[in-house]
Amino acid sequence: MKKGIAMKLVQIILMVLLAISVLADCSYCKRVVLQPTKSAMIASPSNAGDVRNLLYFQLPNELSSPRVCIDFALLACGARVSGAAMAQLDVFPLTTAWNNAAQPSWDGPWKQPGGDYSTEVLQGLYSLKSETGTKEIAVDVTKIVTSWLKGQLDNNGIIIMLSQDDVANFRAVRASFDARGAQLTIFYSLTD
Repeated sequence: MKKGIAMKLVQIILMVLLAISVLADCSYCKRVVLQPTKSAMIASPSNAGDVRNLLYFQLPNELSSPRVCIDFALLACGARVSGAAMAQLDVFPLTTAWNNAAQPSWDGPWKQPGGDYSTEVLQGLYSLKSETGTKEIAVDVTKIVTSWLKGQLDNNGIIIMLSQDDVANFRAVRASFDARGAQLTIFYSLTD
């Protein structure tokens, strides 16, 4: 329970920082706001609760400069959790390209059913069920974006899904995501 409260506090702090940065005229800090170039949803044929959302963001060339320092990257989208008071959502970078596939599915173009992703760069959060069941979530994805720009991982997009512990232990838990409103905001500065 304490972890859930702490994660909620982190989300609130991130949203406040985002609001401050939007309102402030930051001369040393720049930002770029991206919409997904492509999005898709895949679902397990054997477990209706295991639904995953795929988002691909084309990063602008300006971020490839060696002078760019990524200060913070924030992924925001709508999410709905039902069947439980809270559930953990995980965000991972995908390791297999899918953005050129006609329509990805649970079985392809992946080597592993459900998508190929790196668990080494995990961004997890708890999403509390709101009065309407839908809420805006904000996830710090700085590590993921930095790993793309440093060439540690190819930018194949991200996957958002229920924690596999929640899928295995709470069969009634369901999650859905609104990719139409998703955006990736990257704050960066230029070094000398």
